[in-house]
Amino acid sequence: MTAVGTDQGPLPIDPSVTTQLVRELSELRKGNSVSQLTPRQLEVLKLVAEGNRYKLIAVDLYVRERTVHQEMQAIFDRLGVNDAAHVVSETYRQRIIA
Repeated sequence: MTAVGTDQGPLPIDPSVTTQLVRELSELRKGNSVSQLTPRQLEVLKLVAEGNRYKLIAVDLYVRERTVHQEMQAIFDRLGVNDAAHVVSETYRQRIIA
């Protein structure tokens, strides 16, 4: 990987520096996104982590199942994950829920 350089061409970046930078930016992104979860999203997240299905969560929260899906998609986006299993593992890893 190279960085944009001066008139002499691109400046090389050591791969270990690149790896560390990507790791730190990823952690920073995740940290900021967790703080942006709404109280309702945290509630949905806790219920998913307990193993509840979306339909039951909807009944418990007096909302439509589609609303639970939308909340989960917002959580996926904010945590940078693609499915509920990753959400649950990420929330435990980041100690969002105990």
